[in-house]
Amino acid sequence: LGVNAHLRCGFNTAIESYEKAISYNSSNYQIKLKLASIYMELGEVTKAESLFDEIFNQFGLNPDNLIELTIEQSIDLSFFYLHRSSLWTSKDEDGKIREGGIDK
Repeated sequence: LGVNAHLRCGFNTAIESYEKAISYNSSNYQIKLKLASIYMELGEVTKAESLFDEIFNQFGLNPDNLIELTIEQSIDLSFFYLHRSSLWTSKDEDGKIREGGIDK
C-alpha cells in the first residue's frame, strides 16, 4: 500500500503506511529507506536524516563486518548511501543550502 501510494505521489498515505509497517517491524530498514526518501521529496530533511542515522546504526557498520553483509544488504547499503548523500545537496526548510552542503 505504501509503495503504491508513494508512486502515485500520495505522500500522506504512504507515510502512514510506512510508519505502520515500521511499528510492526522496526528492523526493516528497507521501509525506513522508503520513508526517508519521501521526507527528502517533501523537504523534511531533518526527519530524513534521523531515519538515515537510525538505519546506519542498525547496520552496525565497522570495517570488520562489511564482508559479512549479504548481497541484498550490500545493495541496500549502496541505496542508503545514495539517498544519504542527497542531504549534501539538499536545502533546509527555508530554502537555503544546508550547512556543509554543496551549492552547485
